[in-house]
Amino acid sequence: MNARLWLPRLVSLLLIAALAATLAWWVPRLAAPTPPIAPVPNDAKSLVSDANAAASLFGALPPKAAQAPTLNFKVLGLVSGMRGSALISVDGRPVRSVALGDEVESGWMLVGIKAEQIILQRNGTRTEISAPPRGTVSLLTGP
Repeated sequence: MNARLWLPRLVSLLLIAALAATLAWWVPRLAAPTPPIAPVPNDAKSLVSDANAAASLFGALPPKAAQAPTLNFKVLGLVSGMRGSALISVDGRPVRSVALGDEVESGWMLVGIKAEQIILQRNGTRTEISAPPRGTVSLLTGP
């Protein structure tokens, strides 16, 4: 037989054998059932995640120790409505009216007014300050 005829046949036979070996290796592995996923434990402590660690994955700097803000705000009255306002005294200075969304003092913004309190925000930190109790009608009509 001529060398030109048996060489291509030999190469084809080797390639078919390599394909068969590859299929014999991968088909059982891909067709095998996947093992079940381990169940999640029921204790809540194992489910707690560290928000600081998660934030550092995305390049956020770790937050400084949370300090309670020293607020010298005194709420003297509230006006609710679409554009509510509050009567606020800061550090004992005269009372002034602050509208919803306005700056109260050094970065503190009035962001909310509830029935008995206001909500101030500064750098993402929200603080609620209670207003004095409302008077009743009996105070106005009493002796």
